[in-house]
Amino acid sequence: MPEFPKKEDGTNDWESFLGVKGLNRKVWTFEELQKEVRLHKIMSCTDYYKKYSQYRWPALDTVRKMSKFPKKQDGTNDWKAFLGL
Repeated sequence: MPEFPKKEDGTNDWESFLGVKGLNRKVWTFEELQKEVRLHKIMSCTDYYKKYSQYRWPALDTVRKMSKFPKKQDGTNDWKAFLGL
């Protein structure tokens, strides 16, 4: 079986895999997403999870895998920095 298709950022490209590429889905840059999330006053990763579908934002795993997603010194994800808290 061939390797699963990947996006430029290294995440799985489900749209290519499912054959639905470009079906009116916005492709978010890290900066655009961060600005939009802060505009909606998201206060935690749990809050993001509850609302990402409503706003058509990328899933949590996709966001965490973005190369610009902030990390704490111990290597864990820094949601407070991402959310501007």
